[in-house]
Amino acid sequence: MSKTILNIVLTLMFFGLVYVLVDLIKTPIDFQNQKDIRERAVATQLKKLRTAQQAFRSITGKYAPDFDTLSDVLTNGQFEIVTLIGNEDAGEEVTRNISYVAAADSMAKLGINTTVDSLSYVPYANNAEVNFTMNAKEIEYQSTTVQVVEVKIPWKDFMGDYADGKYKKYDSTYNPDEPSEKNYFLKFGDLNKPTLNANWRRFGKEDKDD
Repeated sequence: MSKTILNIVLTLMFFGLVYVLVDLIKTPIDFQNQKDIRERAVATQLKKLRTAQQAFRSITGKYAPDFDTLSDVLTNGQFEIVTLIGNEDAGEEVTRNISYVAAADSMAKLGINTTVDSLSYVPYANNAEVNFTMNAKEIEYQSTTVQVVEVKIPWKDFMGDYADGKYKKYDSTYNPDEPSEKNYFLKFGDLNKPTLNANWRRFGKEDKDD
C-alpha cells in the first residue's frame, strides 16, 4: 500500500471515529432536549384538560367521560354563582342571590378553547387521529361513593422518532414500549381513587399541585 493511500485510509478512519464519538455525545443530548420539550407541551395541554374537567364537575357534579360531552357542557353550560346578601352576625336576614356565567367565557379567559378538536389535541402527535384517552366513572372508595377521572397519552404517540425503547438507556424513567409500566403514559387522575395528581415531572419529582 502506497503512503498516499495509507494517509487517505487513516484520514477516513479518523473522521469516521470523530463521527462516532460526536454521535455518541449528541444522541442522548438531542433525545433529552426533545423529551423535555415535548413533555412540557403535552403536560401543558393536560393541565388545561384537568382545569376543564374541574369546571365540568362544578357544573354537573361529575367528570366528563369523553371529549364530546366535555366540549358540549363547557361550550353551552353555565356556572352557578351564589351570593349571600346580609350579615347573619349582625342579626340581618341572609338571602341567597343566584346568577349565572357562561362556561365558555370563563374557559376563554383561562386560555382554554372548548371545541372538541382543541381539547383533544395532542402536541407533536404525528397522526391527527391521535387523542388523549379519557375515562370517568363513579366508584366506591373507603365506603364512600366518589367521582374519578383519568386522562392519559402514551409517550410513543408524541415522541416521534424517539418513541423507541432503545432510548430508555439515556433515561431510566422513560419506557415507551411497556404499557404495564406507569412510565408508558403521561397522565393525570386515577380510576381507582379520587385524585387529580399527575405524573409529569418538575425538577425530577412527580407533579402534585402544578
